[in-house]
Amino acid sequence: MEIKNFKVYESLVNVKDSMELDSDQTLASAEFDNGYTMTLEVRGAVKVYYDETENNDSEYEAYYTRPSEFPKSLKELIHNDPAWWTLNENVYISENNWFELFLWDEKGGYIVSDVVDAEGQSDDEIKSLFLETAKEYLKWMKRGEEAA
Repeated sequence: MEIKNFKVYESLVNVKDSMELDSDQTLASAEFDNGYTMTLEVRGAVKVYYDETENNDSEYEAYYTRPSEFPKSLKELIHNDPAWWTLNENVYISENNWFELFLWDEKGGYIVSDVVDAEGQSDDEIKSLFLETAKEYLKWMKRGEEAA
């Protein structure tokens, strides 16, 4: 099995956390020579409470649901500190998003998906992840068919 068409819609090289990106977007896709396709997507609802004032003045507290609408200070916090949500008392996450790979059959039907760590990966690393994961999925599916 080989990839015949691979596209990256948003590079992840400088992304350190899925919470830097809005949910429900496709970041990359691949078409395989067997007719299957795979997509890397940002999934999950986001709800982040953030108080960017030093004196916790409630006038400046807010819940955010789209990372693209986060204030600059929250965006910088997420990008610069891997433990941003655990070490800052002014941040509370009630819902978050994640990276997820999806495998689709030749008719566009959903087959299987898996949550993955894709932060900071180059386009070539993502392409390798697609190929390795698709081969594993298909091997797993074949075993299931043989057992049935």
